[in-house]
Amino acid sequence: MRGTFLNIAFMAVCFSLTQATLILPAITIGGGALAGLALLKAAAIKGGIIGAIIARGSGRGGRRGGRHRHYGKRSINEFESVLLSASQRDASDCAKKLVCEVSGLTLEDMNSEETMIARLFNPDQLDVAKATVEFDLAAQIGKRVGIQQCSVIYERCPHSRRQLIDIFRDPRLGNEF
Repeated sequence: MRGTFLNIAFMAVCFSLTQATLILPAITIGGGALAGLALLKAAAIKGGIIGAIIARGSGRGGRRGGRHRHYGKRSINEFESVLLSASQRDASDCAKKLVCEVSGLTLEDMNSEETMIARLFNPDQLDVAKATVEFDLAAQIGKRVGIQQCSVIYERCPHSRRQLIDIFRDPRLGNEF
């Protein structure tokens, strides 16, 4: 119940941010892009939590393990819901551009935030029934075609990958989650 309340509160904060412009050091970014990045960051955090729950629950048996499996399934649905919201609120496609460009990097060239983002999406398969389809497609474009194509497809986002990662790293972004 508390998780649902936190998700609702987080969504309300993100909605209010879509009506404003946030000024960060040397970067001004519209609320729509900020909401998409904030929700992407929330999904990355939630994705890490889900992975821990699944890993922890898989080794347990009995009734308690069953409860964890149910929680894991519900968490996956919440994770996909957060990503769907990120996609819908990402008016300038900055979150998708970030996923695309990160997926075009080699693992050796990724920093910790980029690695976390890359692990959220499957650049090898595209399931059009999943709520993450737009981000999975962005990951495929980056991996298969290259970073240059990301800038062409997601040209509405005026920011570079470095700027987007700096925004993603900002502790004020997604803290409400």
